[in-house]
Amino acid sequence: PIQVSADGSWVWCVNPDHSSVSRIRSSDLTVTEFHLGAGGQRPSGLAMTPDGAEVWIACHDSDRVLALDASTGAQIAEIQAPWGSGPVTVAIAPAGDTAVVALHRSAQIMVIDIPARTTRAVIDDLFRRPFGLTFTRRAGEVWVTHTMPDGEDAHVSALDLNAPNLSSQIILKSVNPKEVSQISSDPDPIPE
Repeated sequence: PIQVSADGSWVWCVNPDHSSVSRIRSSDLTVTEFHLGAGGQRPSGLAMTPDGAEVWIACHDSDRVLALDASTGAQIAEIQAPWGSGPVTVAIAPAGDTAVVALHRSAQIMVIDIPARTTRAVIDDLFRRPFGLTFTRRAGEVWVTHTMPDGEDAHVSALDLNAPNLSSQIILKSVNPKEVSQISSDPDPIPE
């Protein structure tokens, strides 16, 4: 729900109850609010392109992903997610060419081609309730957290966006927090 530009000049955050996003200039804390209109109901997450030129926003209640020009706040793209899918978070690849969106209600990840402003794929067969997203340094690798546990275990998925068939390209099913200390490189792990 909050992002800082690479140079630290700007902070962007979502305002879910106002159907808007705010841009804060870090040097003097000046706030500019941009209303998202009918297509921006309940924005819940956003991400900036690496160059800081665009802000991509997941709008949970309207099942849309919007892109704004970061300098003017003007809407430059609108992409429809599957109906009822509930987009919650957005992450943008370090190269700035791909965005991934967690579709919280439908257990899917939407992959967006940023330059083309189109949906590249919708990845199915994920564990329920995808939420947090991040790209790794390995090109095309995305890690996903889920808000629903599997019994007592946390659930984390990893996806390979470079795979020939993007549907069901899960390369890691789950992470059990009880096993994390066993593989930790920390010489003094926290005792159970």
